[in-house]
Parts: sequence; C-alpha cells; structure tokens
Amino acid sequence: NYGLYVGSPAASLSVQSTTIRDNNGVGLYVAQGTLGLQSVAVAGTGGAYSMSLPGDAPLTTAGTHSFDKPIELRAAAVSGNTIWRNLGAPYVSSGTVYVYKDTTAASSLTIEPGVEVRFNQYQALYVGYSTNKGTLTAQGTATAPILFTSNKTPKARGDWFGLLFQPGAGSGSSLQYATVEYGGYGGYSNVYISRSSPVIANS
Repeated sequence: NYGLYVGSPAASLSVQSTTIRDNNGVGLYVAQGTLGLQSVAVAGTGGAYSMSLPGDAPLTTAGTHSFDKPIELRAAAVSGNTIWRNLGAPYVSSGTVYVYKDTTAASSLTIEPGVEVRFNQYQALYVGYSTNKGTLTAQGTATAPILFTSNKTPKARGDWFGLLFQPGAGSGSSLQYATVEYGGYGGYSNVYISRSSPVIANS
C-alpha cells in the first residue's frame, strides 16, 4: 500500500531526486522517525494522500517538490520543535494536533508562509494544553499567506473546532497574514483564546 514506508523511531530516511509513482495507497508513509526530502515527486497516487506523517514528525526539505494529492497530518502531540514546511501541496489534518510540552518548558510549532492546512470534521489545533506550555508561529506574508480551513466539500461554518489557544500558550504565539475559516464547532470560534495573548496581525 505504500511507495516508501518509514516505521522505526530511530529511522532517518533521506529521499533525494526521486519520483514515487503509481502506488496503490500512500506514496510516502511515515509511521515514526525523521524524513528529509530533496526534489521529490509523487505521482499516480491511488490513495487519498501523496504523503502521510504524524503532526509532530521532524521534516527537512530542499529543492522543489511535486505532490499529486494532499499531505496527511495525523493526530499528534508536538512536544519538541516542529515545522510544517511549504511543500507545494495542501495538508489535511485528519486528527487533532496538540502543541505542548510541560508546565515549565514550551514546545513550538512553526508554519511556513504559503502553507494551507485543511481540517477534517471535528478536528482542532490546540496551542498549549491547560497550563502545559506551547507556542504557534504562523507568519505568512502578503504574497504567501497561510490558510486554515475545512476539508469538507462544500465547506460550512462549524466544520472543525478552530485554533484553540489555551492558558499554556501564554504570549509567545503569533498569527500574521493568516486566514482561519469554517471553524467554530461545539460553540468555539475560528480562533479561540483562553487566558493567553497571541499576537494577531494582518489576519
């Protein structure tokens, strides 16, 4: 079902100048471990996603990539420093992602300019969890904004929860040149802030 599979916590795979094509399921599946991509193309994918990885997967990238299907971000708790790279294809968050470490040290999630994240129904992105600390840095630009949206067709208000800034998010998070839409499930809002103070500008 997979073109390439990374399945061990100790695994470190570097894929360079490679085309993965005509597989039955996911082109590149990361169960655990780290992944480096350099000029990778995925084509003819039979499944819903060209690549699938946990939301906290360490990923490095260089060169230009081509993905024929969205990239799946599976449910995860980001307890270190994670970057969601702009790989030229939208991400689909198929499970809720939490960004937190503990009550004394923060983990961080950085989202690069131009990234689009589509959330499946009832999913969310939590920043901080209770008083456990975590930060989100989503700084787009005027020419490469960031989009957080629903994965449903057609889209509707309340499809997913939204960006939920908990007390542990503190004041270290920021949203710039970012659009958040079609959230608000369960009485929340597109951006829900509880006893924290993220910086929001041009969004």
